[in-house]
Amino acid sequence: MLIAFALASALLPQEAPQAAPAQTQPAPAAAPAESPERVVCRREYVTGSNRPRRVCSTVREREEVRDSSQRLADRIQERPATPIGRDGGGG
Repeated sequence: MLIAFALASALLPQEAPQAAPAQTQPAPAAAPAESPERVVCRREYVTGSNRPRRVCSTVREREEVRDSSQRLADRIQERPATPIGRDGGGG
């Protein structure tokens, strides 16, 4: 048992551990922006089918569709509600 204690104390550091030196390598830069002309493909399921279809478009086309959809959604939300029926009732 005395040997185990001596061995354990020899393996333990005698001084307080020092902080690791600062890394000299710069942090990796953020991912470069995607090229607007890069083609991206994805698989979409067509309604009524269990088989996916491959749809490819450029990054620019996807951004245009996303922006157009967002503008349409904004316009719909800004529109005042219209009453149903002549007297404004629902039936």
